[in-house]
Amino acid sequence: MNGWAVAFSIINLLVRPVSVILLYREFNSRGGSMQTGSVFPTTQQRSYQDIDRPAQSTPTNAQPGPNVASIF
Repeated sequence: MNGWAVAFSIINLLVRPVSVILLYREFNSRGGSMQTGSVFPTTQQRSYQDIDRPAQSTPTNAQPGPNVASIF
């Protein structure tokens, strides 16, 4: 057997519990919850952090901007 493969598989087994704990903490800090007894996702709405589209707040007293469609 390859000595490197054995060494890295042992390192992987030793580090895996630590990485699972860190991932579980991150999951909980983002609002996740583990539901026991359910294998499939539920239809209930969950809140999550959308990092692709930052939240844009619009002031309530803002004047409407120019109509961009009227330019074309």
